[in-house]
Amino acid sequence: MPITRTTSEITGNGTVNTTNIPYAEISVTNGPAIVEYSKGNVSYSKAFYEGTERLIIPAGINSLTVKGGSNTKTKVFLQNSIPEVNLSELKCYRNETGTITITGDDDLVFLSQSVNLTTVDVSDMRVEMDSLAKLFNRALATRTVGDAARYAKLKAALLAQTKI
Repeated sequence: MPITRTTSEITGNGTVNTTNIPYAEISVTNGPAIVEYSKGNVSYSKAFYEGTERLIIPAGINSLTVKGGSNTKTKVFLQNSIPEVNLSELKCYRNETGTITITGDDDLVFLSQSVNLTTVDVSDMRVEMDSLAKLFNRALATRTVGDAARYAKLKAALLAQTKI
């Protein structure tokens, strides 16, 4: 699934559409700002102060209401997947059926989405976790689309190899 990201900036009060979005980062300047949502008879309200905090949005919540003073600036960053807390650490898991899950690479996957991976060459790399870890570290350090695409291509090859 492609990663989608959007950012809304609100001064004072406003509403942000969160349909099918499970994750937000709330960043406040001149706060606090109150973020609210409700579902049925249950309401949630939290004060966000200076800085940035994560907010996991429950399924079925279609909007967040932001309430702040006239000088309060609130930036709401939304993503259609919940990223790991530490996006500089690659995590690999193998479940009991042998399926591998790789997390912690949202920024690199997002960066590589603009590239057609069929045009990316990783023939000089072995399809193994060590090679993937090296590409992850390189792409994380350089933040270039090319390195991120090489990482994404090798990740796809590794995941395809494990679906035997």
